[in-house]
Amino acid sequence: MRAKTILLSLVLIAFVVTGGFAMIQTISLEELTAEAEIIGIATLKISNKMPKDKDGFVKIQSTVVLSEVLKGEAKTGDEVIIETIEGIEDMPLLEPRNRFIVFLNKAPNGNVYLTTNLIQGYWPLDKDGKPLGMGLGTTKAQLEEAIKKTKDQKPTKTPSSDAPSF
Repeated sequence: MRAKTILLSLVLIAFVVTGGFAMIQTISLEELTAEAEIIGIATLKISNKMPKDKDGFVKIQSTVVLSEVLKGEAKTGDEVIIETIEGIEDMPLLEPRNRFIVFLNKAPNGNVYLTTNLIQGYWPLDKDGKPLGMGLGTTKAQLEEAIKKTKDQKPTKTPSSDAPSF
C-alpha cells in the first residue's frame, strides 16, 4: 500500500511540474510572425457551435472582422472564420466585445483559419490596445518589427502541425 501511495504521489508531482501533456510548446515572436499567413487586429462578429464530429469534438466557428491587417493578403474589413475546438485547454476562446490580435493560417481544408500555434496565436487587447495573454509585454512596434524582419521567411511547418487533427 505504501509503495502505491509513493508511486501515485510521484505521478502527481510529475504532472504538476510538467503541466500535463496538453501544454503547447511556445515559439519566439519571430517564429510566430514567420509562421502566420495573416496577422491582424480583429473583433468577434459571431460564434457558431457545430454538432459533434465523428471523433466526439465540438468545433466552434467564429467569424471575426479584421479592423487592421499587419501581415497577409487580407484587407481591412474582411471577415474570416476561425475554427477552434470546445474544451481543449490550449485553444483560444474568442469573446464578444473584445479586440484581439490574431495570427492565422488556413486550415488544411482551406475554408477556415486556425490560430498559429494554438493559444499563442490569439492575443486579447486591453482597453488601451496593449496585448494580453501570450502577447503580454509585447508592444505593437515590436510586433511590427518582427513582421518586417520575417517578411521573406516561408512557414516551416504545416499550419495544423501543433493542433489536434480535425
